[in-house]
Formats: sequence, C-alpha cells, structure tokens
Amino acid sequence: MMQQNDESSPEVYQQRYEEYKKKYIQGIMRAFFDAHKAEEWLQERYSPAIRHRLSLQKNAKKAADAKDFFERVPTMRISFNEAAMSSDSNDVTFTNDMEEGNRILYIRRIPCSCPYAALAEAIKNAGGPIQELHLSDPAKKRDLDFDRSAYIIYATAAAALDAMPKLQNVLVEDPEMAAPIRLQVAQHRSRAPIKTPSYMSLPSRIAFDLEQAEHLATRLDDAVFGSTAPPHGVAAVLGQLAADLPVAARLDVVIAYLRRVHHFIYYAGVQCLDMGDILHAHPALFCRPTATDRDVEDDNAAPHKTFATRDDSALVGWGGWSAALDERIEALVAANAPEKLMARKAADASLVEDIEAREEAALEPVYSSYAEKAGDDGKHRCLLCTKLFKTVDFVKKHIRNKHPELVVDKIAKVGESYMWEAYREDPDRPLPPYDTVNQPSLGMRRPQHDFRQGGYRGPQPFGDHRGGGGYYRDRGGRGGYSNPPPPYYQRGPPRPQYPPPPLPRDLPVDPRQISTSYQDLDQLKDKKVELDFDAALTSLPPPKKKQKN
Repeated sequence: MMQQNDESSPEVYQQRYEEYKKKYIQGIMRAFFDAHKAEEWLQERYSPAIRHRLSLQKNAKKAADAKDFFERVPTMRISFNEAAMSSDSNDVTFTNDMEEGNRILYIRRIPCSCPYAALAEAIKNAGGPIQELHLSDPAKKRDLDFDRSAYIIYATAAAALDAMPKLQNVLVEDPEMAAPIRLQVAQHRSRAPIKTPSYMSLPSRIAFDLEQAEHLATRLDDAVFGSTAPPHGVAAVLGQLAADLPVAARLDVVIAYLRRVHHFIYYAGVQCLDMGDILHAHPALFCRPTATDRDVEDDNAAPHKTFATRDDSALVGWGGWSAALDERIEALVAANAPEKLMARKAADASLVEDIEAREEAALEPVYSSYAEKAGDDGKHRCLLCTKLFKTVDFVKKHIRNKHPELVVDKIAKVGESYMWEAYREDPDRPLPPYDTVNQPSLGMRRPQHDFRQGGYRGPQPFGDHRGGGGYYRDRGGRGGYSNPPPPYYQRGPPRPQYPPPPLPRDLPVDPRQISTSYQDLDQLKDKKVELDFDAALTSLPPPKKKQKN
C-alpha cells in the first residue's frame, strides 16, 4: 500500500496537483473528442482534408459576395455616423442584404449533432425555398451543451412571414441525432447600433482608419483571391466611387465591404467564421458619435500618428479603446502576411495530399472488391450498380461519390488521428464545462442565484448583443432590453472569451488542510463501542408458565 509522506514540501504537493489537473483535463478532452468526432462541426474545424475543401467553397462564396457588393455599391448610401443611423433620420444608411431582420427567421437550440443537410431539407420541405441557411458556431455555446442557432434567409419579407407558421413544430430526424427535435421559429430581431468612442469621428482618426481598413481588406483579398488584383476586390470597389467623396464615406464603404465579404467586424476587431457567426455573436452594427469639443482640443494639443508613422513612439494615439483595436487589427494583418500565407498554404496542401494518399490506400480493398475489368477495350464495371466506365479511376471516383456507405468509415478512421492532433494542439479547443474544488468558477455555467452575471466571465464586454437568441432571453428576464448596455467609451474592443487562470497562491499548501472530508487511512480514529445488555434484560416480559395437558 502506497503511503504518503507527511513531510513533503508544499512545492511537491503543488507539482502533484498540476500533474493530476493535466491528466484530468486530458481525460475530458479525449472523452469530448470521442463523443463529437463524427459530427460535422468538429470535422469542419479539425479535419485537414474537410477544412481544405470547405476553405475552397468559402473562397468561392466570398468571390460571389464581392461581386454582388461591387454591383450594389453605386445604388447604396453607406454611412455609420450616429446621426445618419438614428431612428428619426431620413437618410438611407447601410443595410446588409444578408442581415435584414424582416427576411430572417431564427431557430434556437439546434443540437450540434444535427447535420446541416437534414435541417435544410426539413426546412425546405415544410416552408418552401430559401435563399440561405446559416448556423452559429457551437463552440460559443459550450455553457448550453454546444447547441447551435439557425438563421433562415428568404428572398423577401413576405416569404419569411408566410413560412414562419409552416415551420413551427416541424420534426427533424436523422440517424446522427440521439433524438428528433421540433423547430421553434421566431422572427429575427435586429439590434440597435453600438456606439464607438466619440474621438473615432475626428478627421485624423478617420483618415487613419481608412488606410488601416483598406490595408487589411487588401491582405484579406490576397488570401482569398490570390496575389492578382481581383476584379471585384476592395480596390475595384473604391475605384468606382466619386473622387470628391469624403474620407468618412470611403471608410464606411470599406467597413461594409469587410463585414459583407470577409465577415470581419472592423470596430470590434473580430474575425467571424461566416454570416451565421455574425448573426449570432455580432449582429449589431457600430456607429460613430459626433466628436466633442474636448476631443477636438485633445486632438489639436499634440501631433497624432498616421498610418504610415504608426510605429513612431514619439507620436500619440487617441485612447485606450482605439489602441486595443489597432493591436487586434495589426495581429490579423501580420497573420495574413504574404510569406506566412504561402507557408501556411504549402503546409496545408502537403498535409491534404498525405491524407488523401492514406485514404486511397485504405480504400484499395473496397476498389478491388467492387471494380472489375469488363472487357478487352479497357472499360471497367462497378459491381454494385453494374455501370460501365472508361477507366478504373472513374470507377473509384464513382464508388466514393455514389456508394459512400462503403468508404465513409474507412476515410473517417484515417482522418481521426489528424483530427485528434489538431484538436489537442488548439489552445481554443471547445471543452465541456468542468468544476474544481478550489476554483468552482471554471464550470462556466451561470450561477443559479443570478442569471444576469454572465457566468465565470462576468458581464459581456459590450452587453448581450447576440442574435435572435437574445429575444428569448429577454423574455425570460435575463437582461437585454430591460437592462441597457454599459457605455462603450474608454473601453477596448471585445476580448476573446477564455476561462481565466486560477488565482495564484503565495505558497502551495497541503491539500489536506483545505479539504474538509480528508481522513488519514493509516491512522483511523475509531471510537470504542461498549455494549450493555442489562437494560435490555430487565425490559423483557417474564416467561410464560407451561400449562399441563
């Protein structure tokens, strides 16, 4: 029996605890991965081959969105000034065609195991044709069992209104889901604009933002469309604007382009995954209030940096909010530098080739069993459906596309090891809530006594401005319309939501001094039990006398 030395140093106890915590988290990681590895969202996030194919599809979609934005710019007046975006203004402001609330229906609590195709088919069968269907990122709802939100975009507001009663309580079933679900549909509600600090309307800051936003959009265009100038990129969009257009108006066009094409929220400094991520996590636009007299005085008091001189420490900036925003944008620009982009693409392509080669090797027994030569003319036949093909390569492609039941399991087994490595190395990997004795706040669930505190993270940096889900939470009394968001001045942009590390202790302590349920198994202190039967004997009834027969 292993005995613990009571004279161990506090450092030894701390080391043992760290080792235990590491093994505990690794166990949670493995269990979570095994439970969700067959689901679409985790495969799209960590499978190199699927991620590569999905990236190509997203780039094609962004090219189409860029063309659509390029064609619509001449007919729009885009403005993110507070006065233009106020409700009592008659000015026409920017409205993203993918974010018009009267054309969008919202569905809450979609299980992360629900396949996209099954949900889309059920929606189309019940409510008619749709324009687009977007799902939120499950990783951003880990405190709600990784449920997703769905956003259905229709061609017109009338089509959305007509489809809403048809979709109520529609049953969605799929073998991948543990149980069928019934859809609960509501109208998507747009959010009021979020105000930036007033100094963001200063002419010097507007000029800085225009150059910074254009530089970022150019980098993102290069990452999506290649080094050649895209026909509908940000340069082409700005080229068709009037030469005498104010700097602020040109900035607003670039901000709208970043949001619509690259799903980047400029004044938040956040790169979203897709339009579903925008509708769920950042549905509200940002607006710039008019600069105050104090802002103008401070701006004239000292020389401010420009985008060309942004690294000059002798020049001053505009405030902590803008400094934090610039840091996040600079980090994204650096991550999309040409040399890093080329290295990342080369590494991804090499990895995909390796995976595809291993997939073909794993499928070779299937090909040999269900593909045979049909004659001397070189044609081959699929034994499953007796179709003829010119070469055996076409038969292999046919089996992969038309008979997936034979290849899915083998392909998944090949990619599982790559997925696990990518998941394990991701610092932002999704994990289920877990609690510890000394740090119960790691549970990440909101406390039962107060539903408005935002769990372990505290209040949201910019309030709860998420999509349609906010409507249901507001109805439940969890904040929202009844609790106005805090002022956004003198704040940094929203930070990524990571669980904070435990508070450091001055010195590690003996865990047995903390735990209230500790018992030393080597020195059990059992009380002696004395049994006394005198009282029991005196309370017994007298014996019965024997009766003579």
